[in-house]
Amino acid sequence: DLRVTESPAPRGPRSFVASLHPEAEAIQWLVARRAKLGDAGPSGGHVISYPGGAVVDLRRHAPGLVGVSSVNAARRGEVLRVLESGELLHDALDAFRRMCRGGGALSLLPEAGGLSEVQDFVAVVFRQSSLVPPSDAQMGPIIAEFTAAGAASCIEPRSRLTALECLCVVDALCRASFCVEADMRSSRSSSRSAEERMRE
Repeated sequence: DLRVTESPAPRGPRSFVASLHPEAEAIQWLVARRAKLGDAGPSGGHVISYPGGAVVDLRRHAPGLVGVSSVNAARRGEVLRVLESGELLHDALDAFRRMCRGGGALSLLPEAGGLSEVQDFVAVVFRQSSLVPPSDAQMGPIIAEFTAAGAASCIEPRSRLTALECLCVVDALCRASFCVEADMRSSRSSSRSAEERMRE
């Protein structure tokens, strides 16, 4: 498998700027990500190491997101474009700012409607991109990758995800839903072309 390591956000004590602006790490990651992955191709790699320690195998999660990919098939090309350009995640950060009630993080705990703030955030990001969002069950395994990654440094069970982690969740969900299939289609097309050349 290909492996892409995202440029990590600063670890350890936060800088003065980051302490004043909880979104600073997310903004820094967006800038570094665009420079790092701009030429990575549509899949951006099959295994991505995100800031904070989450390592997400996109191919492992793709089967559980086939329904998301299928229902949004007409928008796949546009999703790949805005994902790689960074537009989608910059729009996601705007959505986070609108939804965050303070503290620079969203809750993982279910609210009255049955969804957590994190799940609601994912749904908002998908809808503002004219996409049908994944269900809470479809989001769950990828969200769990990020809660597990941060659990080692927490005494109490994780109850919130930071702005940076929320953006990483969206990135992973979109890549597992759309990029893996696009990459596999390309590979199948290349294999068929090679077979046809061999028959000639």
